[in-house]
Amino acid sequence: MQQDNATPSAPSPVDAMPPLIADAAPTQPATPTQAATLPLYLGLIALICAIGAGALSLYAWNDQRSLSHQIEQTVMALRDLDTSLKGELNQGLKEIRAEQQVLRDVTQEIRHTLTRSHDYTVASEAEYLMRIAMHRLQLERDITSAIAALEEADQRLQQIDDPALFETRQQLINEITALKLIPQADITGSFITLRSLESQIEQFALPNPAHTSSDTTQPDKEKGFWNVAWHELKSLIVVRRTDQTTPPLAQPEQRFFLRQNLRLTLETAQLALLRRDNSAFRANITTAHNWLGRYFEQNAATQGAQASLAKLKNINLTPALPDTTRSLKSLQAWLARNRTTLSLPPALPTAHQPTAPVTPQNSSGVAQP
Repeated sequence: MQQDNATPSAPSPVDAMPPLIADAAPTQPATPTQAATLPLYLGLIALICAIGAGALSLYAWNDQRSLSHQIEQTVMALRDLDTSLKGELNQGLKEIRAEQQVLRDVTQEIRHTLTRSHDYTVASEAEYLMRIAMHRLQLERDITSAIAALEEADQRLQQIDDPALFETRQQLINEITALKLIPQADITGSFITLRSLESQIEQFALPNPAHTSSDTTQPDKEKGFWNVAWHELKSLIVVRRTDQTTPPLAQPEQRFFLRQNLRLTLETAQLALLRRDNSAFRANITTAHNWLGRYFEQNAATQGAQASLAKLKNINLTPALPDTTRSLKSLQAWLARNRTTLSLPPALPTAHQPTAPVTPQNSSGVAQP
């Protein structure tokens, strides 16, 4: 009886724990105490799970916040990098455009310099041709060669597109026209004519010597003393009439020297013709013409030679020449002005060299990796 009235003892912890694995067929029914503690355990477990979930959520939130912060920093760094790259790119484009403009200016200046240099070279060639023409006129009076040289110089000046050379070309064309209006002697034809006359000298006939009188054939011993003395006296005194032709040459030596002198006279006339010595040419032509009329028989050959010499005598080897120095002086002045404007082309811009990275070194001076 005492046992029934006794206070029930508290359940042991082992008994209070719910069964971890429920049996399929409990052998004993749950007591009221066990039924009351079951919700407590479940709530505790739920609280622990809630705390774990909260902690996990807090950790995940902190991790996400840190990741967001890193993403923001990365985005800001990328923005800064993009801004820096855009600035460097714009600066690089500006430098490239500036260098391209400099290259355009340099190219244009080089082309302009080359054009001026080409014009100066062509004008120098024309000036050289004009000086050749002037020398041919002054030294040799060769009008044909001078005209050819001046026309070639005018063709050179046509290649230069410079209005400043208009007056020079006008003067040059006027000089060419003036030279073409000068009557030119046929030097080649005159020389051939003289050579032909020289080759016909042996064909020109000389008059036959007069027959000696019969008393000259007699021996001196058959003549009287006075006759001989009178004959010697007449041989010392010679009376010649100037209004009559020269008596023919009797001695063969005189005939030979006459022909040689005539040949020498024609050769001297040829040399004077080539030298354009007008006075010497006319003097020798006149001498040859007079000798043909005085010492040779007046037949068809001699008269034809005299007619040819008369035509040659009228040739003017030294006509008046126009002044051809005005165009030359004008062109030389143009060359002097343009010689000072010719300059060297500008230097090309120097490319920017990237700076090499500095390799860190230790205290001993050896480069560190």
